[in-house]
Amino acid sequence: RISKSAQRVLDLKQNILQLTHNVSLDDPNVPKVGSDRTEALQIAKESIVLCQNNDNVLPTSPGKELNVLVTGPTSHSLAYQSGGWTWQWQGAPDDEWFSYGTTLFEAAQRHTNWTVTHSCGIDILGQDCSGNNGGSSIEDAVKAAKTSDVVIIAVGEENYAEKPGDLPDGSMELPKGQVDLVKALATDSETITVLVYFGGRPRWLKAMQPHVDAIIIAFLPGPDGGEAVLDIITGQTNPSARLPITYPSDASSLPYNHAISQRCTAGTGPLPHWEYTPSCPIQWQFGHGLTYTNFEYSDLTISGTELWYWGAGQISDPTKPAYLDISITVTNTGNLAGKETILLFRFDKYRVGVTPEYKRLQDFTKTSELQPGQSEIIKFRIPSHALTSIGPQDDSHPIYVERGFRLGIGPYSDCRADGANELCFPGSIHFRSGLDYQGVCDVACDIWQRQSCHLSWDCWKDCQIAQQKEEAWGWDYVDCLEHVIMSHDTVECWKLTNYCRNVFHHHLSGSAKVEIGVLSFFVMATISLVVALLLVRRKTRRKEKAPHHELVPNYDDYNDDNGIALQKFTIL
Repeated sequence: RISKSAQRVLDLKQNILQLTHNVSLDDPNVPKVGSDRTEALQIAKESIVLCQNNDNVLPTSPGKELNVLVTGPTSHSLAYQSGGWTWQWQGAPDDEWFSYGTTLFEAAQRHTNWTVTHSCGIDILGQDCSGNNGGSSIEDAVKAAKTSDVVIIAVGEENYAEKPGDLPDGSMELPKGQVDLVKALATDSETITVLVYFGGRPRWLKAMQPHVDAIIIAFLPGPDGGEAVLDIITGQTNPSARLPITYPSDASSLPYNHAISQRCTAGTGPLPHWEYTPSCPIQWQFGHGLTYTNFEYSDLTISGTELWYWGAGQISDPTKPAYLDISITVTNTGNLAGKETILLFRFDKYRVGVTPEYKRLQDFTKTSELQPGQSEIIKFRIPSHALTSIGPQDDSHPIYVERGFRLGIGPYSDCRADGANELCFPGSIHFRSGLDYQGVCDVACDIWQRQSCHLSWDCWKDCQIAQQKEEAWGWDYVDCLEHVIMSHDTVECWKLTNYCRNVFHHHLSGSAKVEIGVLSFFVMATISLVVALLLVRRKTRRKEKAPHHELVPNYDDYNDDNGIALQKFTIL
């Protein structure tokens, strides 16, 4: 599938001459493409995460005159807001490559009632950026901060892509100079200090976090990312994003969906003096994200306690539910309008044959912008196929695996440890299927159906018979089918039979066997007649002392509709 998708992209590039012609911004066809700059800016605003906001220092007071210092290695750089694969493999070398964009410093300069100064603070490698003027760039930033009401420190990492982005020592810490800058600027308790991180990876912020009032994780929002960040600082945008990762504090942090058997330990004495800890050290939970208002969840309802799954070709029972309907009421109980991102998590109590994760994100959505006091009913529908999982017999195909689970709302819900929590739906849900379910039959029959092959036989039934007779098709048969599909632009049904072993005809009904037997007889008789006529003709030509000819079989693909190979001959 990846190869086919890549081929379609390359075909398109070739058709529009992109592989043979260089396109510049002066090309007359560029305006026809249009611009998505407005949409990109809105996406950035709704993707930037407010992770810390001590004493609600943000948003800044609207209309109030403020002295603001913007500093740090990523505070005035379109390139560092955009990252690798921007213009070049390892990113744009400087801002001259960009035709548009707004850095954080430029966005701050445009803000009404702000008097803004800029200091480089430190460079991206943590080195002095004062230009050897006899002073220190960190000292210059500290001096500027003394007369500032708000200090915005933008840190981050170099642009990178793929292997060149590997960190030499394997540590996710930012350069020491950046940490020193943050600590040096945190000496005045009257000044609001805001830390902004631009980068494509969760570089550790543990050493900086205690020294700042607010932290914004911007990741790589693009050329207009400076404007998006400033709108969040000033409150023109109420943040609604949540972290798509568990943000680590150090190398021992575990992702949110770690197996229930994975734990961290604590203890200061020599081994075996240790104990399991209830949670591993992390910076912020998966799904963490603050907003400038408050939301309340209520009326959590669920349609049932059972969910049934039926494989491809398996006879289903319409009386058994194949999906769950879930409803939640979300109310804005704060004083500002805002959007709420709702995360629905699943907690497997058990999973047959496979160790379950501690928790897993099942679904998510975002409300419309709710005014203070306004409510919205959010609905989720979980189809049974959304609960399939890998293994244990095969490592690449999601299949039904029996399990029991709970559902909960929000990144801080833990329905495994506290099932009575108000963010947990009441009761357990059981995921079931028919007694005749076989994962390999489900996948194999699904492949046949997706190829739009007309099946005159019962795929599921034949597979079950094969399993009972210990003639299981096996995952190698599934691999063969998929290889045939990937290796041919157009897959005809007979190829799935001829190129892989024919597992169906061994278990066909008597009438089907007779049909195929009669057809095979006529096909073979036709082949024999053709061969006989060709041999007679050859013998006749020899008698006439004609130039020598040789009858050579041609093994080009030629088959009838029932997957029976025919052989053609070519006279050379």
